Amino acid sequence: MPTIFTRKKYNALSTLTVILLSTASLIGLNACSSGGGSAPLPSVTITGGSVVEGDTGTQMVSFTVNTSVASTASTTVVYATSDGTATAGTDYTANTGTLTIPAGSTSASITVDVTGDTAFEFDETITMTLSSPSGLTLGTTSSATGTITDDDDADTKGYFTGTANVNSTPYADMMGIAHNGRLMVFSPTANVLYDITITNVSTMDFTGTVDVYVNGGIQAGVTTVSGTTNESQVQGTFAGVGATGFEVGSFDILFDTQNNRSASFTRMSTNNQSKPGNVYGYYTDTGLMRVNSVGAYVGSDDGNPQCGFVNNYNLPGNSINVYLMAHDITDSINCGFISPVGPPLNHSGFASVIDTSATDDTIVFAFSDGSISLFGIIDKT
Repeated sequence: MPTIFTRKKYNALSTLTVILLSTASLIGLNACSSGGGSAPLPSVTITGGSVVEGDTGTQMVSFTVNTSVASTASTTVVYATSDGTATAGTDYTANTGTLTIPAGSTSASITVDVTGDTAFEFDETITMTLSSPSGLTLGTTSSATGTITDDDDADTKGYFTGTANVNSTPYADMMGIAHNGRLMVFSPTANVLYDITITNVSTMDFTGTVDVYVNGGIQAGVTTVSGTTNESQVQGTFAGVGATGFEVGSFDILFDTQNNRSASFTRMSTNNQSKPGNVYGYYTDTGLMRVNSVGAYVGSDDGNPQCGFVNNYNLPGNSINVYLMAHDITDSINCGFISPVGPPLNHSGFASVIDTSATDDTIVFAFSDGSISLFGIIDKT
């Protein structure tokens, strides 16, 4: 009997020991499986916003920082801006620092000051990058792009070259001189000049009216133009009714970046020498142009020295190598021109000095007065 009692007691203790050991083992396994009792850190990501640039002052573009879950304690992450297509110090103010996300929150924001201006630009970008998280881990998106949306109208300036297709006839020698609301596009081979007055610009799109000159005389009918420009390219479509078929078509001209350098009339006028070249428009002939040191220019037709023009030129502010021209024909009757009654300076247009070498320039010019036009390519000597 004692022996039986002892065996039963022993079996009970053994069973209890096994249960206790098994429980301890399970507790230990659970502790190991939970990484020592610490939960995974939240991840942090960032997204960018956009802002309209404005004309003056500063606007703010915001970046939103998000965490995957709220933390029971505050967390931090370092942030810094860098240039995308926008330039720090000009387009925006650089911003670096440490962002704190309060306990219980899952988001916070960073703002960057954007500088307003009135210059046409493409939309520009700023990059914001996160680093060095504390209490967080970097997520899959640790940098984001903020966009500065431009709200200024294009204002094309300079000398352009390109092509046109007018009444299904291609022209590969189109030239254009543009400043503010006027664009003069011409083809020497076709002896046609389009004197375009821009009447409306909406960001990059424009509309306008066109005087079409063929062989120097104004084209009958009314012509309009619509197109787009990004200040390095001008594309347009002509629409109208005329007598000779030069009023319907399209053109595509590109800013001549290679030649639109800091050329000037002064190179030509060092010794008041003349420059010869081809003149188109009312007549096709060889012409001369001279410029003196005080900024006066003289042009004439070699075939008829009485047929000339004379006046001063000036460089419009903030333009690229474009000179305003305004003058009267010195002897319109002997030139075959009958100038309309008007102010003394009733011919106006542009000239652009093309930098073709270190010492000599080519002058491209165009002007009109509402009845006749002239344009020319005055070559280097």
